[in-house]
Amino acid sequence: MNRSVKKGFTALATVLLAAVFGCGDPIPLKEMATARLEISKSMTGKADKYAPAQLKDATALLMKSHDDIKAEKFDDAKKDADAALAKAQEAYAVAVPLLAKDAIDVADKSVKDADEAYAAELANADFDAAKSKLVKAQSQYESKDFYESYKSALDADNQAKTARNLALSKKGTLKDAIDDVKETISRAEKLDAKTASPQKYDLARENLARAQAGYEDMQLKEGFTDVEAAKVNADGAYLDALKAYSLANMDKAAALVGSLEQGKGAAAVKDEIAGAKELLVTAKNLHDSGKYNESIQSSDEAARIIAAARTVADKSAADEAAALAAALVDPGGGRVR
Repeated sequence: MNRSVKKGFTALATVLLAAVFGCGDPIPLKEMATARLEISKSMTGKADKYAPAQLKDATALLMKSHDDIKAEKFDDAKKDADAALAKAQEAYAVAVPLLAKDAIDVADKSVKDADEAYAAELANADFDAAKSKLVKAQSQYESKDFYESYKSALDADNQAKTARNLALSKKGTLKDAIDDVKETISRAEKLDAKTASPQKYDLARENLARAQAGYEDMQLKEGFTDVEAAKVNADGAYLDALKAYSLANMDKAAALVGSLEQGKGAAAVKDEIAGAKELLVTAKNLHDSGKYNESIQSSDEAARIIAAARTVADKSAADEAAALAAALVDPGGGRVR
């Protein structure tokens, strides 16, 4: 309450006391008290902000009614008190719709801020309550129930801020999601995803960068949207790269088997070659079923068997060569037959 209004109320209280102990002159106590109450009501509608001229006039007229009583102009005192009441009512009528409208605008912004913080997912109960109260405030405003609209908007604003704060407290969830995508991209890079799946790889990195920015700027809704897109593309790039690696791994192992099978000493390791071929058949079936990691393991096992078998085959070939050389040497003079 501003100073002039307080001064007017103090003066009115003085007049009321004088009336109680004074003569029986027709002092318009009821009218003055009603005007005072209406001025108080206009202040609840923040008339000092939205209708300052009307509030000033109402206060001045109430003060003038005090002066009228001192001058024993009781009819004038009543007229001024009635005029003060009318001005106070006008101040309230002007102020409260503006008050409600501003409160709705503030609440609407708070709801939008909460939405940007992904409160719809991270604090859904509070966020839904805020939206419901905002709708109620807007409905009350349209019905010209302005003060109730104002109170509902205040409730909506508080609930939206609560939802936003709760959502922001859970921003670590976004950080965890970002870290998971980073790990997927790292695994994809080891499989040369940039070559095997360039479009998905590039999109994953771009979306991840935007998600990181959303995290840092507290734009969690955008952050979660971007990290989800990053995850889809990172997973796709990894899967494409894994598939290509699985196929290349089979081809590499098959080439090793073929090389050993066609080389010297192959007869000594025919069982190992057969076992490696069976593993390659298994690898092919697993690859075709989309079980790329298992296919890679089967191809790797085939390659391991071939590597071990090659040592045996090389030794066998060397022994055969040595035996052949010895058989071709003349035992007497060392001459070749």
